[in-house]
Amino acid sequence: MSHQQEDDDFSPSNTNYKPGEKKSFNEYQNLDANDDSLRRWKESLGVKSGDAPAPDTPNVHVLQFILEVEGRPDVILDLTKSCKEWEKA
Repeated sequence: MSHQQEDDDFSPSNTNYKPGEKKSFNEYQNLDANDDSLRRWKESLGVKSGDAPAPDTPNVHVLQFILEVEGRPDVILDLTKSCKEWEKA
């Protein structure tokens, strides 16, 4: 019986969800521009207006890829090496 219930969890259902209109990055940044209370709350968290980076300038650099599997030694891939160095290994 519990198996049937688990299968029901994955069956499609109609939620009537309708996403809102698309907004640009700047529109989302300025949604609460006139809300002084929210601005002060964000500043208390260390977030200042204009702190968010532009979406076209990502600053994420992945340096390592680590695989951890219970009962096996970890595999650590140093992604700072060039492809030629990996071919030698």
